[in-house]
Amino acid sequence: MYINFHLLKELELPLNSVLILFAANQNKTSDQSEVLESFGDNLRHLFDLGLLEMVKAKNKQSNMYTTIRISTKGKKILEDVTTAEITEDDIQLFDWLEGIYKSMNKEAGNKRKCKNFIAQFRANSGICKNHLAFLCQTFINDDKEMEFSLKLEFLFFKGANLFSTKFDIYQSRLFQYYEKRKDYFENKFLTIRND
Repeated sequence: MYINFHLLKELELPLNSVLILFAANQNKTSDQSEVLESFGDNLRHLFDLGLLEMVKAKNKQSNMYTTIRISTKGKKILEDVTTAEITEDDIQLFDWLEGIYKSMNKEAGNKRKCKNFIAQFRANSGICKNHLAFLCQTFINDDKEMEFSLKLEFLFFKGANLFSTKFDIYQSRLFQYYEKRKDYFENKFLTIRND
């Protein structure tokens, strides 16, 4: 998971606010009341900012922590602080890959999404710059893998279904390819400059 600490600082949110927002988000489907209770007074600040809200208790035996939920505003903040920032390197990689895909008569797909997926992939995998370019090049040169990679956008992430829109590195064909051949790539990365 990626946490944009710079954005948290800009929003003047304490570091533990990310954990609180995750717990409140999960509290709807699984009881996270003990976790939320452990944050005590830190919750008040997030309520004041409109990032948390209370729902009506389902039964009288529920404690107040079982009724805490993340608000719509809180979901947006959580999404923003867990999204990697796009860098110049991400844009250069996209431009290079787009040229390769076009030369193969394949589509880039949604460019904005693709750049975001590159940033998310980089942040979640720890593979960047020349190492990421080498990984992509190796994947592209593998005819068996490229047979299923019709759009550049889907190289970095394609959800399991239409409703899977949140980046999950384990649903990335490229990351799965890397994991299968991790020793090979790690050894190659030692010989490739990454600046």
